[in-house]
Amino acid sequence: MSIKTTGETIPESEAAAGPNRWFVTSFCWLVAIGAYWVLRNRGQWAFYVSFHEWMASIGISRGIRNLDSLFFYIVPAFIVAWRIVPPAGRQTLEKLLLAGGRRGWFMTAVIASAPMVVGGALLAILSSSADAPAPSRAEIWNKLLSGVVRAPIGEEFLFRGLLVALPAWVLGWRGRCFWINATGAGLFFGLIHVTLSFQGILNEWGNFVVPFIGGMWYTWLLVHWRAICMPITLHAGMNLGWLIAQAEGGASGGGGVINLLRVATIVIATVITVRMSRRRVSPLES
Repeated sequence: MSIKTTGETIPESEAAAGPNRWFVTSFCWLVAIGAYWVLRNRGQWAFYVSFHEWMASIGISRGIRNLDSLFFYIVPAFIVAWRIVPPAGRQTLEKLLLAGGRRGWFMTAVIASAPMVVGGALLAILSSSADAPAPSRAEIWNKLLSGVVRAPIGEEFLFRGLLVALPAWVLGWRGRCFWINATGAGLFFGLIHVTLSFQGILNEWGNFVVPFIGGMWYTWLLVHWRAICMPITLHAGMNLGWLIAQAEGGASGGGGVINLLRVATIVIATVITVRMSRRRVSPLES
């Protein structure tokens, strides 16, 4: 049996039993944990704070300044893909699933995002009040850059690219090893949405569980579509709807209507993905 990736077909046994699979997987995790540690602590570094103060002094908005976090999300994934993940003959973009991908992922992501985006806009219109102060253009711009650009791209590169896609080249794209690693990535993804303490997890368990389940769903989509831009686009679309509706309360908040819209997006993407997969010989072969 063989596994077809975006670029070539490799034997499942070779993918799952390569001599460097645990080194590669462990290295991906070390890099991911290190990158996230830097992201969590960079605000405490004097040179970093001074650099941001200088950018603010010349008129660069907060939303633009905070895009620097993408460097810490994306660059480590590219370096690991370029230098660590074998074999060297595969292109870096292919390893990170930025090249190729199965046909239809973009339209699936756009169609599935429609309930969140359109529904969020309707909720915003229905709940608007003439007495409520309108947010400033700068505030809207900063929220869009943070929620629709920075978070989806950065988080998907780190948690689905570096921690799932790159190890899959040596672990294989199915089986126990793949899903144990993917579950660990999902747990890590859930943890970044809560206060990193026992009490924090206990108090904010909903904000841990929802991203964990969402992370596993994004991984499932990645397996079927073999395009990291698929979860990035869906992640961005869902965040956009959330922001337009001005939903609050973290990942597990938002209220009943916006969460029904979120479920609708998940169902649509899942149904289309399953139907597209059934048209192939198997979910792992085109």
